[in-house]
Amino acid sequence: MKPISLKTVTTEAKLLLIGIPVFLWTIIPVYHLFLFAISSKDSATSGRLWPKEPTLQNFETVFFQKHFYLNHFWTQLGNSLLIAVAVGAITLVVATTAAFAISRLKVRGGRTVMNLALFTYFIPAAFLAVPMYRTMSNYGLLNNQWSLILAMVTIASPYCIWVLKQASDKLPYELDEAARIDGASPMQLFRLVYLPLMVPSMVAVGTYALLLAWNEYLYAFLLLSNETDLTLAVALGNFLAADDSPWELLMATGFVYALPPAAIYYTFKRYMVSGLTAVLSRAEQEGAARWHPYRSRKLKRISTSSRSFTASASTLPMVSSWCWLAPRAVASRPCCACWPGWRKSAAARSRSTARWSTISTPRTATSPWCFRATRCTRT
Repeated sequence: MKPISLKTVTTEAKLLLIGIPVFLWTIIPVYHLFLFAISSKDSATSGRLWPKEPTLQNFETVFFQKHFYLNHFWTQLGNSLLIAVAVGAITLVVATTAAFAISRLKVRGGRTVMNLALFTYFIPAAFLAVPMYRTMSNYGLLNNQWSLILAMVTIASPYCIWVLKQASDKLPYELDEAARIDGASPMQLFRLVYLPLMVPSMVAVGTYALLLAWNEYLYAFLLLSNETDLTLAVALGNFLAADDSPWELLMATGFVYALPPAAIYYTFKRYMVSGLTAVLSRAEQEGAARWHPYRSRKLKRISTSSRSFTASASTLPMVSSWCWLAPRAVASRPCCACWPGWRKSAAARSRSTARWSTISTPRTATSPWCFRATRCTRT
């Protein structure tokens, strides 16, 4: 057994000294929320650490809508869920396509547009509430759930585009080049190469947008007014309108309202951590392993600096790591990695083809980015 060093003990002690206060600071409000929710009206504000007679009557009142503040509880909870899911989905579509266009297609002016969008975060969201209200009024979207959805997509999209763009920049660009050599269109490149590798980051930004819309209060309060269209976050504010507020019902409703985002977070926690903080240096390996039909075969890298190529572990022709049909036909030309001058000019291509066709003793070799099942005949 390895002895424990003083440095290890000191490091663990520092982590505990920081972690324990942070944990208590986080868990005490949740504890009081639950404490109020299981207390009766008389004992809710007694100051005890645990009620004398814990009860679930408050949750029954909430679930069966037995209070006039809770007449539309399930409808408003459904509104919150619908708006949050819609915001997450639309934001994901906008951010993914925008990040792909900026990072992989290199559209002109893309980075400028992204930087201008990020510049909007210098303005507090509360300052944009009145202009947003005016804009939705001009388009006739007030008291419509689409007004809140579009407003939240506007707020969440710049950050999501920036996160996906940073993650996309870490992906090896050789994957795109290989797909284009195989004749892939931008849509096929987006669907078959880009999306599978961006799943962790997409889950992270989608969860962020969903939780942002789920917890939104200000814009929901301004843009929606009908009781049947309100989100539950706004409806909770109605409990404070009375002089004698039913705190136990407010806390029970708040506890129920906090359960879905907690479940969503812990369900996708692994993807969120890997999408936001993990180093994406393994994207190249994951991309090759995801689509390669012979993923069990270990292939040796090929040195293209010298003109000697090492044969692969198998004599089977390699297929594209992104190709959905996995063609095994041998291409009529060498891959660009095996012959760097292939794409330089028409004369170089013709000379290269003639030179390759005159070699009588072929030997199978595979470039690390040879995706057209080419048989290198270079000796």
